[in-house]
Amino acid sequence: MKGMERNSFLNSLNNLKEVILRSQTDLEEVYLKSEQANPWFIRRFLEASMDAILQPFIDSDKCKKWFQAYPENNSQPRRVGLIMAGNIPLVGFHDLFCVLAAGHKAVIKLSDKDPWLLPFITDQWKRVCPELEDHIT
Repeated sequence: MKGMERNSFLNSLNNLKEVILRSQTDLEEVYLKSEQANPWFIRRFLEASMDAILQPFIDSDKCKKWFQAYPENNSQPRRVGLIMAGNIPLVGFHDLFCVLAAGHKAVIKLSDKDPWLLPFITDQWKRVCPELEDHIT
């Protein structure tokens, strides 16, 4: 089976951003759970981390420019294991993003210190792009 098409990936980004921005009530709950799971995760850090991925990563126009430097991957997708650290909120998002952008499949092991933020994003992403169901586990 071929990996996720680049255009599908790009199209999913703006939809994801829109869903996250509309999900403030759900996001508030995720922030509260994150603060309880990790005392180092204060609200300001959580919000800053979310903003840091919404601006440069979850933006199809910026990603299109980034993609221009790289040929599209036409090979079979590989399963890439990602072990997420829990010292900074969403610190492993960039790794997940790059695996998916390259058309591969991410197998994620979450940190017990950050078990809420990334699943919130991946769940929303799968909702707007069902093709990702097979690419994120």
